[in-house]
Amino acid sequence: MNKQETSRLVALAMANWPNMQDKNIRIEITAALWHKMLGHLPFAMVEAGLAKVLLRAKFFPTIAELVEAVDSLRLKSAGLPSPDEAWNEVCKNLDPYSVPSWSHEAVGRIVKELGGIRALCACDNMVPVRAHFFKLYDLTLNREKEQAVNEKVAAMLESASLKSIS
Repeated sequence: MNKQETSRLVALAMANWPNMQDKNIRIEITAALWHKMLGHLPFAMVEAGLAKVLLRAKFFPTIAELVEAVDSLRLKSAGLPSPDEAWNEVCKNLDPYSVPSWSHEAVGRIVKELGGIRALCACDNMVPVRAHFFKLYDLTLNREKEQAVNEKVAAMLESASLKSIS
């Protein structure tokens, strides 16, 4: 995403809050910060994330809100099912005599952590298993999001150190 596209997104966000338009705010400062933190992302992805935030936010969006929206869109586009979809997938594969196929390898990993499909089939009370699955799935999603953030920050730091050297 280039600086002009970033400025356009900031202008769109400001247009959503009339009180922001009345203030004497320099759009360049906000655009520079957004570009520094979000510039490595594709424009279309950040635009979609901004649209998602604008539909729900009551205050001017922070970078954290934009990153969260972009990450949720990215996870969905990567084929990672929602927790409910993942659990439904597990329930549909509860057959000890067939090999399950998972829409995402994370679902299969969690089933394996719970003892495997045969252990789930033999379980008498699925309520605590379901709760544990949701907890593990949430941890997996958070771990993947955290890993993505760490990679972004590492890339920003590497880029900054290369610029300071040259």
